[in-house]
Amino acid sequence: MKYVIVLAVVFLLLSSMMGRASKKGKLNEQANKAVTGLANAMRYLVYALMIVMAIALVIFTYHEFM
Repeated sequence: MKYVIVLAVVFLLLSSMMGRASKKGKLNEQANKAVTGLANAMRYLVYALMIVMAIALVIFTYHEFM
């Protein structure tokens, strides 16, 4: 579980760094599109991981107390 959390934090940091680089105009047009797409994909992956972890927590809590 801690590996998933570490992976999520690393993905969030990388996606925010890539987003900043593309917004500051340091990249050319093709690289800007690629970085933006990759940052969005990483963000969606982290959100999906958080949703799966929340569902697992709800299921665990339900089975623990019922």
